[in-house]
Amino acid sequence: MMQKKIWLVSREYAGVAEAGGVKNVTASLAEGLQKEHYEVTVFIPFYGCTFLNELNDFTLIPDLRADIASEGRTYTIAYAAAHYKGVRLVFIVHSLFTAKLGVYTYTEDEQRIKAEYLPGRGHADSNLLHVLFQKGVLEYGAKTSSVPGIIHCQDAAAALVPFIARNDASYAHAYKDARFVLTIHNAGNAYRHEIESAQKAASLLDLPERLFTPSLIDGRCEPYLLAEPYAALTTVSPWYAQELIDPSDPNSGGLSAVFARRGTRITGITNGISYAKYDPKKTEASMLPYAFDPASGDFAGKYRCRTDFLTRFAADNASADGTHTAGTSCAGSFSNDACKSALTLKRYGFLDVPDDRKAVFFSYHGRIVHQKGTDILAKAARIVLRENDDARFIVTGQGGRELEREHESLAHDFAGKYLYLRGYDRRSARLCVAVSDFIVLPSVFEPCGLEDFIAQIYGTLPIAHACGGLRKIIDGKTGFLYDENTPQVLAGIMLTSVRLMHDNPTFVQTCAAYASRHVQSTYAWDNIIKNEYIPFYENLK
Repeated sequence: MMQKKIWLVSREYAGVAEAGGVKNVTASLAEGLQKEHYEVTVFIPFYGCTFLNELNDFTLIPDLRADIASEGRTYTIAYAAAHYKGVRLVFIVHSLFTAKLGVYTYTEDEQRIKAEYLPGRGHADSNLLHVLFQKGVLEYGAKTSSVPGIIHCQDAAAALVPFIARNDASYAHAYKDARFVLTIHNAGNAYRHEIESAQKAASLLDLPERLFTPSLIDGRCEPYLLAEPYAALTTVSPWYAQELIDPSDPNSGGLSAVFARRGTRITGITNGISYAKYDPKKTEASMLPYAFDPASGDFAGKYRCRTDFLTRFAADNASADGTHTAGTSCAGSFSNDACKSALTLKRYGFLDVPDDRKAVFFSYHGRIVHQKGTDILAKAARIVLRENDDARFIVTGQGGRELEREHESLAHDFAGKYLYLRGYDRRSARLCVAVSDFIVLPSVFEPCGLEDFIAQIYGTLPIAHACGGLRKIIDGKTGFLYDENTPQVLAGIMLTSVRLMHDNPTFVQTCAAYASRHVQSTYAWDNIIKNEYIPFYENLK
């Protein structure tokens, strides 16, 4: 069978350079397409935080350089190549990337280098980074004459590739036969990577200003609008596709209204999940201390994990103020991924469990930001904890400092009932979800969602706001959905869940077992690629 060539263009890739959910989609898509006899090349910048340990045959590509003009300066980039889990990676190499210790934002380590590098804030030169990366990809094809039939760009940081290829004479001939796909992972504020003006965009990209004026919203140049005439647009669920062409949608900064006016077609393909990477039957894959199989009704190992977790985060392990820095004794054996994390975990609060073991555990794992509804969660948790002694909360993540403090306050006010782990560590994040009965997902909007998949694989039922891709949860069967996203409504459903655990635990376990099987059978990446992506690629014009 003749292999079809495809490029995936992404600022992040799971196991190589990690930030948000884009990393998982890109990696799973690349690995799955190779199984289907596609010749895949992934393009990614080479950061200071790139994980080199698991890369195979990493080497600079000899005699391959490119000069890129931007804002009156010339930047010379180099290229490197490697393989990761059999997938070929091509790195765009420049000192502006290698200086970065986070994919999109500064880290605490960078702040120690320069005070104005505030952790969590986007890079000051992000627009220039995007230009160097995207033109670097196009230069590679032009210089090597290896342009594939399909170039699939991931999110706003790669959205300008089709626009540049069609409008910059330097690339027009090399890419004349290429077809472009652009996946919109998140069109919310802070995710669209707008350029401040058409004049600025023209200077950055070294192209006429007139090309940018049709794609302005409130004077800012939108990469998704620039790409739209030249690429087939997809997004990460059919429900989010509907929201993106709804002129009344409040979460896209006006982008949905423009798409609606243009009559833009957006194909929604729900993200898959690579079950093997989380398989709770295999501790090496799951990173959990004990194996179990929720799909078959085996929850014994899940509760052994919980006992282990509670031992580590019991009252006698906390300091006087209830805080502890993970990475020392409190994180124990499940913090071994710390070498892959720019931040350590800081502990606030602890957990205790009464002798009758009636405690019901709710977890949240993810960014502590408004989009994820973590302020709603904090207010709802306060209501629940005031009304019910059996509820326990485990929250892990980082984000806005003001929102983080809300969770720190809860850990202080409800000693023994609320644990907040600030920061990120992959092993401990998975454990927090796995030991819980329910995961709470109160997102204001959610293009697809991955945490609900992971939770269901681990036999943890999601309680989620019915928006975007979270609508893939089957209410009452694979989790619980609610419509009005207020603290009062969320608190009500969590209190109902506590009573349900007490009154009918068998029903909860039956739902959890079904949810785990449903995710495996319906949303496996192999199925998504065979049944959704490949037919989509084959029908591209």
